[in-house]
Amino acid sequence: MCIKIIDVINLLNDLANESLALDWDNVCLIIGDTDSTVKNVLVALDINDKVYKEAVELGANLIITHHPYIFEPIKKINSGTMQGRVLLGLIRNNISVYTMHTNLDIAGGGTNDVLCGMLKLNNVQGLYEVSDGNYLGRVGDLDSYRHILNFTEDIRYILNLRHVNCVIGNITHVKKVALCTG
Repeated sequence: MCIKIIDVINLLNDLANESLALDWDNVCLIIGDTDSTVKNVLVALDINDKVYKEAVELGANLIITHHPYIFEPIKKINSGTMQGRVLLGLIRNNISVYTMHTNLDIAGGGTNDVLCGMLKLNNVQGLYEVSDGNYLGRVGDLDSYRHILNFTEDIRYILNLRHVNCVIGNITHVKKVALCTG
């Protein structure tokens, strides 16, 4: 069976349609040809030199990222900059790049909902409506009040982080949590 990049894009749009993205965002097939056959796929938060080299080593010809590699206008593409070197390498090696950013943050079942699930939040609702019934961020409840430092330690453990900064004001216990990925 021959799977084309457009087939992958269509599946990803079923999960988090590009139309959900905020106007300023750059979600799309940033580099590549929709008619190319998919060999191997690499998923990454961002593209950098290490991710590009890993894609080459793995024989991946499609990288799916959360953050857009091309976000602002590019004035030059040459080997004198890291971005230029990576772009030239991606093109030379026929590696396509597809980005899902704010559309994946906003989509039901996307990054915000996954984080709510990891934190075991209940009664989850949208935080900020960006379009008809589509929300950036979520608000939910913990099962019981938790001391903010204990909850912060839970976040560190659940997300496998080395450090989490916490600023404590007048509130020492938390039950309602608002979050926004991205």
